[in-house]
Amino acid sequence: MGPLPGSDGSGAGAGFAGASWSGGGGAGYGEDGLSSGGGGGAGGLAFGTPNIPVLIGGSGGGGGSGGYSCGSGGGGAGGGAILIRSCVSIVVGATALMSTNGGNGGSDGLGNCGGGGGASGGSVVLEAPDLTVDGTVSSLGGKGGASAVSGDPYYGTGGDGGKGRIHLETETGATKGVGTVDPAAQLNECPIFADNFELY
Repeated sequence: MGPLPGSDGSGAGAGFAGASWSGGGGAGYGEDGLSSGGGGGAGGLAFGTPNIPVLIGGSGGGGGSGGYSCGSGGGGAGGGAILIRSCVSIVVGATALMSTNGGNGGSDGLGNCGGGGGASGGSVVLEAPDLTVDGTVSSLGGKGGASAVSGDPYYGTGGDGGKGRIHLETETGATKGVGTVDPAAQLNECPIFADNFELY
């Protein structure tokens, strides 16, 4: 029996299902997800805005196509969402990892079927007068699942998921530290943190 289509991912930027033994498409959020190629599942599109007005997680990757007694890989699960606000300061230490990375797509289990698409990264929002990042803050897309039929004509390898979004807000519109923020953050100045803020 086969081929059997996979299932579309979930969420606004969901990756699309693979068909005819192809891989599922990667999900989008901060950027488009990737197609598995050829006639494989299409990647999900980017959505939302850099300042993240609504805290939301990433979207799921599309499932790969199976059949003829070979299993297919499921799409990866969308990355989560983190919101931290402080009246004083936020410090991401040198050994710390703050991540909303998307999940990887599942493999075809060494069969000749499609791997799942990677999920998109989620959201990270950090708001404080003083923000130091010496560690890692990331919202990366998941990798597409592997397949034994990766090339033409089946394109079984799942597409990679797109990166998520990171928004940082400080009193001065700048951060401290030598850490890594990936993808590059939307960085805003927040006047409400200023020492001379007055309400009449």
